[in-house]
Amino acid sequence: MNLRQARSDRLSAAQRRFPVGHYIVLATFAALVLLTFLLLSAGTADFETIPAQAAQPGKLLWLQAPLFGLLCSAMALTALVLRDLANPGDATRQRIFGVKAVSQAALQGLSDELQSRSNGRPSSFNPCNPVPRI
Repeated sequence: MNLRQARSDRLSAAQRRFPVGHYIVLATFAALVLLTFLLLSAGTADFETIPAQAAQPGKLLWLQAPLFGLLCSAMALTALVLRDLANPGDATRQRIFGVKAVSQAALQGLSDELQSRSNGRPSSFNPCNPVPRI
C-alpha cells in the first residue's frame, strides 16, 4: 500500500457518517422496547392482591421501576455515543467523549512521522511502546 492509498483510506474513514435511516431504525427500536416494558410492567401490577400496594418495597413495581430507569439511561447513553461518533469534528457543541482530541493526537503523530520520514530521518516508531506521544 502506498502513501496516497493510506491517506485516502484514513480520510474516508474520518468522513464516514451513519445514514439517517440507521438512526430512525434505532429510535424506533428503542421506543418499542421502552413501550413494551411499560405495558408489561403495568400489566403485572394487576397480579398483586391489592394493586395500590404494587409499588411498595418487595413488590413487582418496586423492582421494575429502577430497571426501567436503567434501560432508559442505557439507551440515552447509546444515543450520545452514536452522536459523538457520527460527528467527531463538530466544535459547535460540547463533547461528552474525547473523540476529537484522541483523533487529533493520533493524526498529529502520523503527521510528525511522515514529516520525519520525508526529511530522511529514521522512524521514531518503537514497536515495544506503540503509544503515540500526546
